[in-house]
Amino acid sequence: MQREQASRVSYRRVVDLAGRGASRFDPVMANKLDHARLRARRARNRRRSRKRAAAAGSGGCYSLQKESCEPGSQAASANSSCVHPAADHLDAMRATTVCGQRLPRANPCWVEESGNVSCLPAVYLLGEMRCGTTSLYARLLSHPDVEAPLNKEPRYLTLPNYRYHTGSSYAANFAPVARQDARAITLDASPTVFNAPLLAPLWVKKWVPEAKHLVLLRDPIQRTYSHWRAGVDWLKDSSCFVAPAMPANASLARATGFFKPQPLPEIRMMREVFSFDAQARLGLVEVALRECGASLGWGQYGGDEVTLSNETKACILSTSLGEDVAALFRTRQALAGRRTDAERDAYAEGMRRVSACSQYMLVPGAGVWRADCMLIAC
Repeated sequence: MQREQASRVSYRRVVDLAGRGASRFDPVMANKLDHARLRARRARNRRRSRKRAAAAGSGGCYSLQKESCEPGSQAASANSSCVHPAADHLDAMRATTVCGQRLPRANPCWVEESGNVSCLPAVYLLGEMRCGTTSLYARLLSHPDVEAPLNKEPRYLTLPNYRYHTGSSYAANFAPVARQDARAITLDASPTVFNAPLLAPLWVKKWVPEAKHLVLLRDPIQRTYSHWRAGVDWLKDSSCFVAPAMPANASLARATGFFKPQPLPEIRMMREVFSFDAQARLGLVEVALRECGASLGWGQYGGDEVTLSNETKACILSTSLGEDVAALFRTRQALAGRRTDAERDAYAEGMRRVSACSQYMLVPGAGVWRADCMLIAC
């Protein structure tokens, strides 16, 4: 309650200063105003959530044995008694404990009246991506008391996966440890949890507060390069690359590499994603724009031509790489200005396809932004 009151007081103070015109001329004050609004909105949402929970009746237990109505599941089409993810998340917000009796095990497990055992991970390998999490995961599994989950990276506690899955389906991923002895433990090795600060910490603290957390860090430049290389590999293995039709002389075609998948026309325009230097420059521009309240508009109508306010320009120039970022931004704007309307639409479509086919690894700033978060963690 004191934190919410402080947020409201801070919001009123900044609004009072901005009302006298400070935000129009001072980018720092404008940034403080945005953060104050965000804090006030979050506090308001928390109060509303508590009121809704009180009205509906809080308390009770949260079952990890419910049948899930997840998209594409057989239960969603054949059984009307299954639980939708949204309803399951509401139950999790209202409940205070997990249904059933906690078993005396090293791994958090519960047995319900039906006799079924549900388990959650005792260890979270939080990431970061491209920092050796897979190698550490393999080493941990070599221990006789560590049981592998069905899926190494369920990514349940990251958006948008959380919207489409339930806690029961998440617990089902750790079913193998339920069949082991009391010393066995299991883990969740989703490297995306490290960048889910609004969801994962609260969920883990509520249901498995005793869980251990492992975080791996890496040299930011090496990590950014590995991030880009993985994105390009996933892009080339996706539907954005297609193999040409079978020619008459198939043996000669195979010998000359004719069957090597080729990018779609829209992807062929996105040359900056196939070069690490270009992708790094693009990422630096996007990170600088985000810190100043703007963005490249990746995947939006009209390609990447963006109009910046004078306040945003002043904010960019005030950073340590301001002149370099401004030069890179002007170069990209000049290239965007030479495109026709049809080329801009095709470029925007190429942006969207690159994002989806690379599993969002090649979104501008994704690699640089994660490396920047690692520096903050250090």
